[in-house]
Amino acid sequence: KNWSTSSENGEMSIQTASLNPPCGLFFADGIEGFIGYRIEGSHAVVFGDPVSSAFDKPHLALAFQKYCESQNLGVVYTIVSKDFADWSFQSLNACTVEFGEIFILDPFHNPV
Repeated sequence: KNWSTSSENGEMSIQTASLNPPCGLFFADGIEGFIGYRIEGSHAVVFGDPVSSAFDKPHLALAFQKYCESQNLGVVYTIVSKDFADWSFQSLNACTVEFGEIFILDPFHNPV
């Protein structure tokens, strides 16, 4: 499967974090890939872009949005690529906030 999990932009480490409990994984019928998320209050907090092909990424995000609406959950995406942020701003009527360029998941390997 050609899912977007490039470690160059940190996506691999973000999605690896989403594979750990208490995180959930969202899969949609007919769409290859998944979205890693965690429920916090009345929101699903998503870690990184959907993990899927570039073609399926928007379909998966829209399916997740619909699922969350059916569960009365808001959706918050954190630490996403610029491409996904731009798409979600236009397609999901989302707001975006840039707060940094590098996310370091493992404090024991912090280069600073």
